[in-house]
Formats: sequence, structure tokens, C-alpha cells
Amino acid sequence: MNINHDTVFGWLMLAPFFYKANQNKKSLIVLSHALSKCTLDKVSQKQGVVRWLKFVQADNVCFENSPIIPVDLLIEANTFVITPVVYACFLSFLCHYHLKNVQECRISLRNLQLITFIEYFMGKDATLKSSSFYCLGTALQLKRDIESANQAFNETVDLLNQYPYLIRAMKRLSKIASV
Repeated sequence: MNINHDTVFGWLMLAPFFYKANQNKKSLIVLSHALSKCTLDKVSQKQGVVRWLKFVQADNVCFENSPIIPVDLLIEANTFVITPVVYACFLSFLCHYHLKNVQECRISLRNLQLITFIEYFMGKDATLKSSSFYCLGTALQLKRDIESANQAFNETVDLLNQYPYLIRAMKRLSKIASV
């Protein structure tokens, strides 16, 4: 790892503190700053594409008994793991949603959909894919697109088929899964 990686990860851990304190504008500033540090253009100029890919893939965001899990997720689990890019896009969506920034909220939702469907840096990890679909379903449900939210939640359930305890912990899935 390098100092830039640690700094970006630190910024991503700071953003939910502002979000939890209803300081959404500050959270968005922190998220924007963190994401600006790991765009392909900026990082690849200095380190090359291969090092950039290692940089972005390095750590997933893991909440263990954490008070900074966004309450909107309705999770009753001790642990929730998500990729940093999905986490940043989802938190950005939540901030814009609560600020009633309609256009920016739509853009954040579109980014979250794109990242989720192209499985951006998720590899073959079913739990990372499922957490991405769960965040997407939550965002769609908040936007009152119930049909699309149910599709995302169904995908979450399908991915977590072998982990029923994880399904039970995600309260938004209770209407879909009979676990």
C-alpha cells in the first residue's frame, strides 16, 4: 500500500460520520475529494494502470459492530462488507436524496446501477455482489421504484442463497425472502 491509498480510505471512513450527523454537504465534499484521488486519469499518470487497479481493489469497506453503517440500509448484522466504490456511490446517493438534490441524486443512482451491473472490482465474491445489489435495491426503494428495487433485492437473495443468516440480517429483504 501507499500513503495515497491510506488517505483515500481514511476519507471514505470519515464521510459517514458527517452523514450520521446530518451534515450531508460535508459528507459529499469528503466523498468527492476521496473519489477525485482515485480516478483512472490521476492515479495512472503517476503509477500506471496496473498499480492503480491494485490500489482500488486493495480494501473493501467492512463495518463490524459499527455505528457508522447508514441506518437506511436496515441491517441487523454484526458485519457488512462492501466495495469502496459502491460504498461511496451509495453514500453519495443518500446525501443527495436527503438534501433533495434531484439531479445529483439521479446521477448517483445511475452510477450505483452501472457499478453494480458491471460488477466493478467485485470479482467472483457473492457477498460483495450481494451487498452492491442490496444498496442498489435500497436506493431504488427510497426513490419509490418498487419494481426495480424488488429485482435488485431478488438478485441479492439469489446471491446469498447459501447464507440465509445474511439474508435475515438485511431487513429490506424480509418481504422477498422466506428464510
